[in-house]
Amino acid sequence: IVLCGYDPAAKRIFFRQVGSAGSSFELTITKDTESKWNWQVVAGGLPDGKKFGGKGYWLFEDGGQTLRVIGDVTSDGMPTPRKLNDTHHRLDK
Repeated sequence: IVLCGYDPAAKRIFFRQVGSAGSSFELTITKDTESKWNWQVVAGGLPDGKKFGGKGYWLFEDGGQTLRVIGDVTSDGMPTPRKLNDTHHRLDK
């Protein structure tokens, strides 16, 4: 189940998801610049009860043809944050 919305007072998008296997998370998204959007996992839980979180940003490049996901993700029992540096390319409009 996914719920998305916009909070005009805070100028942020919220995204909540609950998976059929028992995972759930809440993500907030705020616009930094025209091509940079910040994200933060404000609450996250896995089926085994572990908590997770993270923050970073999405960077849109090449006129929206490329999306870079930059950030850190943490979880209970994880000794160091997992670094995100993923690049996605649009194949067709």
